[in-house]
This record gives sequence, C-alpha cells and structure tokens, in this order.
Amino acid sequence: MKSKTQLATKYRRQEASVLADAEYLTSAEVAMLLRVTVRTLRKWRAAGTGPRFIKHGSTVRYLKSELNR
Repeated sequence: MKSKTQLATKYRRQEASVLADAEYLTSAEVAMLLRVTVRTLRKWRAAGTGPRFIKHGSTVRYLKSELNR
C-alpha cells in the first residue's frame, strides 16, 4: 500500500500534467464567447456562480474545456 505522501505526489503530477495541456482564456475572451460583459463575469465570480475559473495571484483564467460543458 502506498503512503499518503506518495499518493499526494502522484495526484499533483497528474493534475499538473492536465493543467499544462489545458488552454486558458482571459476574462475578455470568455466574455466574448458567452456574450456577456467582463463585469458580469466578475459578478458571477463574486457570487460563486458562472463558469469555473482559476486565479493565480491577481490573474483570472478560465479553462476552455470548462466552457464547453
């Protein structure tokens, strides 16, 4: 049986691999695709609704694959 550390490391590697292959979109790009304003996306993020996003520092990005759902 693998230790918790080994399993966590394996999971992080898989997650990093998926994220590295993913295509990210900016708020402006997503707004154009969804035909809403960037401000609407901001409100959705604050309310916890709308498409899932990733925040790295102050930068917000959306996974293109999440928008197709």
